[in-house]
Amino acid sequence: MMGLVLTFAGFLIAYRYRTTRRLLWSVPLILAGLFFKQQFLATPLAVFLFLMVEKQYRRAAEFSGLLIGGGFALLGYFQYGAYPGQAVLLHLLKYNAIRFSWQRLGYSLLLDAVIFGVPTLLAFEFLRRHPDRLLMYYLACALVLAVGSSGKQGSGIWYFLEPLLLVSPLLAGLIAECRAEAERYVEILCLLAFTVFFATRVGSAAPNPEDFARDRAVQDYLRQHFPPGTIGAGSYAGEIVRARLEIRISDLFQYTWLVCQGTIPAADLLGTVEQRRIGVFLFSRDLNDENDTHQENGLCMTEKLHQAILRNYRLATTLPMPQPEQVNGPTRFYVWVPRP
Repeated sequence: MMGLVLTFAGFLIAYRYRTTRRLLWSVPLILAGLFFKQQFLATPLAVFLFLMVEKQYRRAAEFSGLLIGGGFALLGYFQYGAYPGQAVLLHLLKYNAIRFSWQRLGYSLLLDAVIFGVPTLLAFEFLRRHPDRLLMYYLACALVLAVGSSGKQGSGIWYFLEPLLLVSPLLAGLIAECRAEAERYVEILCLLAFTVFFATRVGSAAPNPEDFARDRAVQDYLRQHFPPGTIGAGSYAGEIVRARLEIRISDLFQYTWLVCQGTIPAADLLGTVEQRRIGVFLFSRDLNDENDTHQENGLCMTEKLHQAILRNYRLATTLPMPQPEQVNGPTRFYVWVPRP
């Protein structure tokens, strides 16, 4: 989220000063945002495209030169200064290259079309009435990048947050403008009501008292059975960290998929499991059930890893999962602990 805030702040500066050299003030914010999240490339692409179309070639060269030069300088600082020996370059580039899934892309596009389709079309309608090249380029680039990256394993609806940042004010502007056009105003409200109705059917429900009770039960169990600092791992790192346990693999989902596609060796994770260095696993799937273990939308659980966990760990208990966390099927947490 911080990456999106920084890159969008950079866009606002570039938009405010798009006809002057002060546009270059946006570069530090854009670079900082990209080091948080490399996905948010819409701002630099849109600004560079705008400068080229407007024939501001010198400013386009300055903008791209500062971005490239500043990017290499920051990369060098993080790679050799701030975090020496921690493979920052591999983390930023190679470790983000998760396998592309056409099935995931189709599912994401269908879901996103239901939720964002109408608001996005209405935002383009506002830009048709009030042409603005930089806004148009930004929205188009953000949408293309969101669609292109939504086929990656682990992607979700949050990949469309960047275009949504611009769609929201443009949609508000169209609604305000159409208040004087009774027929068009009613038409827009009906379309938005349709969107809200379907979006609430496919999204997670708001938490209720039972969900908060389930969440407390999970935290109470982890705190009562594992001392602070115990190394934990699993599909829900947030639950582990909140229980004052320690996380060595911050994103087990990403890690297992990198192992499956051969980007990183499997021996490290297998060795950790065989030596029982992880004090507790918190999964959302039943590892005793073959069909449940190898779900397409879950961890990439190789057979070697699956068998290593079964040999060295046992199922201690299961806990009901709060409803808002029940994404893609799971309804319970499965707590696995080292065998005696």
